[in-house]
Amino acid sequence: MNDQPTTPTVRPSLASLKETLDACETWPSTFIFKFIVKREAVGRLHEIFSGCEVSVRPSRYGTYVGLTAHVDAADSGTVISIYQAAAEIPGIISL
Repeated sequence: MNDQPTTPTVRPSLASLKETLDACETWPSTFIFKFIVKREAVGRLHEIFSGCEVSVRPSRYGTYVGLTAHVDAADSGTVISIYQAAAEIPGIISL
């Protein structure tokens, strides 16, 4: 039996991000997320960032919404988990 803690499986691009975050950040840290989504999908981002400081800015014609969220992240795994959850939203653009 293996008593080692398990780490969530991470795609290679996110694994590289995790390495960079661990090298550049001191945890815990406030991490800023920025996304652009179609107006209809902004509610899903609000669910992901429930309880966090969030600002929303509509595009010129209101088709898209820019969302910025400030998250108190305990570690790089928290950041990766949020990016993975956000990636489930069709058409999302991560900045």
